[in-house]
Amino acid sequence: MHGRLLFFPLAVLFLILLCGCEFFSTEQERRGVNPKPFNSQPSWETNPYPYDLRN
Repeated sequence: MHGRLLFFPLAVLFLILLCGCEFFSTEQERRGVNPKPFNSQPSWETNPYPYDLRN
């Protein structure tokens, strides 16, 4: 009896997570493609001072 009480909430949680991954993700994410390239530099590396500090 206690095994069923533990199994049911875990099964429901698994179904919710599975549905979330299926219906709330894009086709590109489901294929495993990251739209942002990994070798791009962050903005703070290309422009460390966001404001123009020249006199």
